[in-house]
Amino acid sequence: MAEDIVFKHLSAGAKLEAAEDDADGRHLASGAGTDDFAVFNASDLIVNKTPFTAMSTLLRSGNLLHVPGLGWNTTTVGGTAVSMYIYGQDIYNDATANSSGLSTFRAYGFSEGADLFKFNWDKKTYLIFNYVRRLSDAEAVGRVQLKEAITIGALAAKGIGLRVDNLALMGESYGTELGEVNLNTTITDQYQYQIVIVHDPSVPNIKWYVNGVLKGTQSTSAKIPSGVAGTYNHFAHSLANGATGGVAVHGYLMQLKIWQAR
Repeated sequence: MAEDIVFKHLSAGAKLEAAEDDADGRHLASGAGTDDFAVFNASDLIVNKTPFTAMSTLLRSGNLLHVPGLGWNTTTVGGTAVSMYIYGQDIYNDATANSSGLSTFRAYGFSEGADLFKFNWDKKTYLIFNYVRRLSDAEAVGRVQLKEAITIGALAAKGIGLRVDNLALMGESYGTELGEVNLNTTITDQYQYQIVIVHDPSVPNIKWYVNGVLKGTQSTSAKIPSGVAGTYNHFAHSLANGATGGVAVHGYLMQLKIWQAR
C-alpha cells in the first residue's frame, strides 16, 4: 500500500509522520487526530524531516500558488458586493431575489511543457482553502471551482470544485460529464472549515476532505478531468441567491492554495 504523509498542526520543531493508506484511504499514524489528513505522497516528501525541509521538497517537486484575496475580477448582479482582503474575500448578497456575485482569476502556469494558459489535468493537484458561510438561506448556493470557464454555475467543462447548498457541502467535478458527490456535511453558520480537494489522475479519483476528514470520493472516469485543458483555465468563487430572496448571505473564501506536481 502507498504511504502518505500526515500533516499535523505543527509546532516549532515538530516532525512529519508517515502513515499507510488503508481500505478507506485514511489510516492515520499513531497519535494522529481527527484534524490530520493524508495529502502529499511520500515520494514527494522526505519522511521525518522538519516542515522547512518538507516545504523545500514541495517547491522543487511541484508548482505552488498561494493566492491573495486581492486583484480578482468580479461580476455582481442585484444588491451584491465583493470585499477583498489579503487573507481572502467576502461575497455578500443582500436579500434581493436572484442576486449573485462572481469572483475569478486566470489560473495560468500549471501546464509545464504545454500551453501556459491551459491546465494539465494529468498532473496530481491539490486545491486547499478555508470556507465560511454566514447566515442561512435555503436557496443560496456557493461554489469554489477550478475550471475552464469564467461563468457562474455548475461545472460544464473540465474542472473540480465544491458546491455549498445553503449549509450543505457537495463535491463537484467534470471530465466529459458532471459528477456530484454528497459530502454528508452540514457546516455551521459563521464557522471556518478547511477544504482539501485532491485530484489524482494515476488512479484516477478525486477526494474531498473537510477539516482533515475524508468525506467523499469520485472514481467515475467520465467525471474526472484528464489531459491538457482545451481552453484557458480559471479559478472561480461565487454565491447566488434563489428566486425568493429575503435573506442576506455571505460566502468567505480564505487562504487559497493550489499545488500541482511537476
